[in-house]
Amino acid sequence: MTKLAIVVNKKASRAEDQLSGLKTSLDAVKQGWVYRAEVEPDELKSAIGKALKKKPDVLIIGGGDGTVISAIEQARKASFKGDFAILPLGTANYLARNLDIPLDAEAALEVALNGSAREAYLSSVNGRLFSLMASAGLTTGVSKQVTVKQKQRFGQLAYVAHALRMLGKQESFKYEITTKSKQVKGTTHQILVLNADLNQHLPITPEGDLESPNLRVLIYESNRSAIKVLFSVLTYLVSIGKFRPGLAEYRVGEAKIDTTPRQDISVDGEVHTKTPMDVGVVKQPVSIITNRGN
Repeated sequence: MTKLAIVVNKKASRAEDQLSGLKTSLDAVKQGWVYRAEVEPDELKSAIGKALKKKPDVLIIGGGDGTVISAIEQARKASFKGDFAILPLGTANYLARNLDIPLDAEAALEVALNGSAREAYLSSVNGRLFSLMASAGLTTGVSKQVTVKQKQRFGQLAYVAHALRMLGKQESFKYEITTKSKQVKGTTHQILVLNADLNQHLPITPEGDLESPNLRVLIYESNRSAIKVLFSVLTYLVSIGKFRPGLAEYRVGEAKIDTTPRQDISVDGEVHTKTPMDVGVVKQPVSIITNRGN
């Protein structure tokens, strides 16, 4: 019998709307549970540690991208050898979108219980795992301004509102990218380090997916105002990468990116560290249960 453990961040932005129906579905799973917990954010690490001690075959994580990645990071450090499953309860849920996991928690639980495991490559910045992107510049400033309550109330529109407020306030900065084979320098308003597509509907890194162990570094030219930088980003997204005004792009396996002055780094939408950033693809993939196996 498969041993199941589940830890849910009950303060995730969509948890309040989803938990009632989800609890009923969890109760209906009569066999296999070795650990269940719905906890506050500051209790997540302890709860995941308790779940791992039960040696489950599948560790199910309910929450946003930050919760999921933190749990995977903790489990990997504890040498967890089982599969992960995701109940997407956050604002963006980029990792779930990439993996074709339903955004409805009850449907995602069905996938967790009956889906197939596949390998997914994650990346790291300054030792911290990320699924989608690490960034410095305009978008990081936006991430610092958005509160949990705003994400719960407005979803991704909260980021758009703060981006509009910050237009014209973002100063340009110097950057230097160093890889094993090259070094490039310049001045910019925005750096994006992308691990995968934004989601299955609107890929911003064509031909990139979580099963391709590489990164793309996008640099937006410095001689453009913040409003033009935002326009460049939107044009890139809407055209699915076909039109790239003011954009330089580099494909790397690993790199060091330094800036002057130092910049905050947003990791999957949450500010966690500062430049310089050491980025790279984690060589050992993680096994995540999805609708589609390897």
